[in-house]
Amino acid sequence: KVPTEGYLAVVSKDGAGTASVYFPSSSVLAAKHGAAALLPDAIELDDVLGPERVWAIFSSKPFEVAAALEQVKAGKAPNGAGWLVVSLDWTKVAP
Repeated sequence: KVPTEGYLAVVSKDGAGTASVYFPSSSVLAAKHGAAALLPDAIELDDVLGPERVWAIFSSKPFEVAAALEQVKAGKAPNGAGWLVVSLDWTKVAP
Protein backbone atom coordinates (compact mmCIF):
# COMPACT_ATOMS: atom_id res chain seq x y z
CA LYS A 1 0.00 0.00 0.00
CA VAL A 2 1.36 3.43 -0.99
CA PRO A 3 1.66 5.77 2.00
CA THR A 4 -0.82 8.65 1.97
CA GLU A 5 1.84 11.04 3.24
CA GLY A 6 5.56 10.75 3.53
CA TYR A 7 8.61 11.04 1.31
CA LEU A 8 9.17 10.23 -2.35
CA ALA A 9 12.08 9.87 -4.78
CA VAL A 10 12.10 8.70 -8.42
CA VAL A 11 15.25 7.14 -9.90
CA SER A 12 16.00 5.31 -13.14
CA LYS A 13 18.53 3.36 -15.19
CA ASP A 14 18.38 3.69 -18.98
CA GLY A 15 19.43 1.45 -21.86
CA ALA A 16 22.95 2.93 -21.83
CA GLY A 17 23.33 2.02 -18.15
CA THR A 18 23.09 5.61 -16.91
CA ALA A 19 21.44 6.01 -13.51
CA SER A 20 19.51 9.23 -12.88
CA VAL A 21 17.42 10.95 -10.23
CA TYR A 22 14.18 12.30 -11.71
CA PHE A 23 12.67 13.54 -8.46
CA PRO A 24 13.47 15.50 -6.41
CA SER A 25 15.62 17.34 -8.90
CA SER A 26 17.71 19.36 -6.44
CA SER A 27 17.71 17.70 -3.05
CA VAL A 28 19.78 15.25 -1.05
CA LEU A 29 16.71 13.93 0.76
CA ALA A 30 13.54 12.48 -0.71
CA ALA A 31 10.80 15.09 -1.07
CA LYS A 32 7.77 15.40 1.19
CA HIS A 33 4.61 14.32 -0.63
CA GLY A 34 0.88 14.05 -0.04
CA ALA A 35 -1.69 11.58 -1.35
CA ALA A 36 -3.06 13.83 -4.11
CA ALA A 37 0.16 15.66 -4.96
CA LEU A 38 1.37 15.66 -8.55
CA LEU A 39 5.08 15.87 -9.24
CA PRO A 40 6.15 19.36 -10.31
CA ASP A 41 8.35 18.19 -13.20
CA ALA A 42 7.96 15.99 -16.26
CA ILE A 43 10.34 13.36 -17.60
CA GLU A 44 11.34 13.90 -21.21
CA LEU A 45 12.49 10.99 -23.35
CA ASP A 46 16.00 11.33 -24.74
CA ASP A 47 17.78 9.61 -27.65
CA VAL A 48 18.93 6.56 -25.66
CA LEU A 49 17.46 3.38 -27.15
CA GLY A 50 16.71 0.21 -25.25
CA PRO A 51 15.13 -0.70 -21.94
CA GLU A 52 14.68 1.73 -19.08
CA ARG A 53 13.49 1.00 -15.56
CA VAL A 54 12.09 3.72 -13.32
CA TRP A 55 11.56 3.27 -9.58
CA ALA A 56 9.30 5.36 -7.36
CA ILE A 57 10.41 5.01 -3.76
CA PHE A 58 7.98 5.88 -0.97
CA SER A 59 8.72 6.05 2.75
CA SER A 60 7.06 7.40 5.86
CA LYS A 61 10.47 8.74 6.94
CA PRO A 62 13.05 10.94 5.15
CA PHE A 63 15.80 9.05 3.31
CA GLU A 64 18.86 9.95 1.27
CA VAL A 65 18.27 9.73 -2.48
CA ALA A 66 21.96 8.92 -3.03
CA ALA A 67 21.48 5.57 -1.27
CA ALA A 68 18.88 4.53 -3.84
CA LEU A 69 20.93 5.90 -6.75
CA GLU A 70 24.03 3.96 -5.68
CA GLN A 71 22.02 0.72 -5.61
CA VAL A 72 20.68 1.42 -9.11
CA LYS A 73 24.20 2.23 -10.39
CA ALA A 74 25.32 -1.15 -9.01
CA GLY A 75 22.59 -2.92 -11.00
CA LYS A 76 20.29 -3.53 -8.06
CA ALA A 77 16.73 -2.46 -7.37
CA PRO A 78 16.47 0.21 -4.65
CA ASN A 79 15.96 -1.37 -1.25
CA GLY A 80 15.90 0.32 2.13
CA ALA A 81 14.31 -0.11 5.53
CA GLY A 82 10.71 1.07 5.39
CA TRP A 83 10.77 1.75 1.63
CA LEU A 84 7.89 0.83 -0.65
CA VAL A 85 9.35 0.55 -4.16
CA VAL A 86 7.25 0.53 -7.35
CA SER A 87 8.94 -0.06 -10.72
CA LEU A 88 7.98 0.67 -14.31
CA ASP A 89 9.79 -0.72 -17.36
CA TRP A 90 9.67 0.35 -20.98
CA THR A 91 11.80 0.00 -24.08
CA LYS A 92 12.51 2.81 -26.52
CA VAL A 93 13.04 1.56 -30.08
CA ALA A 94 14.18 3.37 -33.20
CA PRO A 95 11.34 4.81 -35.33
